[in-house]
Amino acid sequence: MSSNNPNRVYLDTETTGLHPEEGDEILSLTIVDANGRLLFDERFKPKHKKEWPEAQAVNHISPDDVEHLTTIDAYMEQICRILDRIADEIVGYNVAFDIGFLKAAGATINPDAVIIDTMQEFMDAFGNSNTGHRYQPLSMATERLGYNWTSAPHGSLPDTLACLAAQKCVDDHNWCVENLELTEDAIMNAKPIENGSEGFQKTAGTSTPEAARLPSRSRFSIGSRALRNSALEPVSPPSSRA
Repeated sequence: MSSNNPNRVYLDTETTGLHPEEGDEILSLTIVDANGRLLFDERFKPKHKKEWPEAQAVNHISPDDVEHLTTIDAYMEQICRILDRIADEIVGYNVAFDIGFLKAAGATINPDAVIIDTMQEFMDAFGNSNTGHRYQPLSMATERLGYNWTSAPHGSLPDTLACLAAQKCVDDHNWCVENLELTEDAIMNAKPIENGSEGFQKTAGTSTPEAARLPSRSRFSIGSRALRNSALEPVSPPSSRA
């Protein structure tokens, strides 16, 4: 499938921990379109968690940073409009992690959307660099590609843009990001997209996926299951995500 699909979105979350089934929650979510234009970028106050020191050491989001923000519930209609009714390809780095958290928060995902895991696809395309890691952390993958981070990894916006660049290299069979570099300034100064609608071909239907755990694949749809082989276990440690 083409990296220029107008209904493809890239996303990343930052969270209070690794286990939504144990009460961890989303602290930030970024979604961009196939051209890197910003569709959604917000931080949230957790509904239940009061502190998250281990995650804070990685994502640098403190309880004070989100204390006066609203919860993710206030944005859920907008999130679901993008992920359930517009997107037909959803891309992320260890994307099962992010979608697991989104579903736990109440988001619905288009059951026919193709879910693309850049972490698996990068390994399939370029190998694991003989580092001893089963999968490449995003920071390592982008370093191998020569990607220029404009802010520190482990933020949902910079991680989403880095994932987009890495996936485009995979899709285009291109080992260099010289012509793919995206900066936060370029994204933030792009023409605003009202509620994630511009640049998308709206699709009909608002199907809700089953609550079953996502299948472990690099490309799959929630409704039709595997579209590619390459088994992938969702990777939990933050160091494997960025």
